[in-house]
Amino acid sequence: MQVLRVRKQTVAGVNHYLDVTVGQTICTKSQPNSTECPFHDQPHLMRKTLCSFQIYTVPWEGTHSLTKSSCKAA
Repeated sequence: MQVLRVRKQTVAGVNHYLDVTVGQTICTKSQPNSTECPFHDQPHLMRKTLCSFQIYTVPWEGTHSLTKSSCKAA
């Protein structure tokens, strides 16, 4: 996963917006530091998906919810 953009908007709570690219990496699930895993470069494994998420939090109440999500081929 690669984080492309992060934004936040203060309303009655806080809206967090995340845009990420998701794809298969060369790392295994058992590797301890998955934040440094590059995407595959083999053509049949290079498919990536672009996803956007909106998460609404009310920090003083300890609540959070996923209010929007969408994904499309990158």
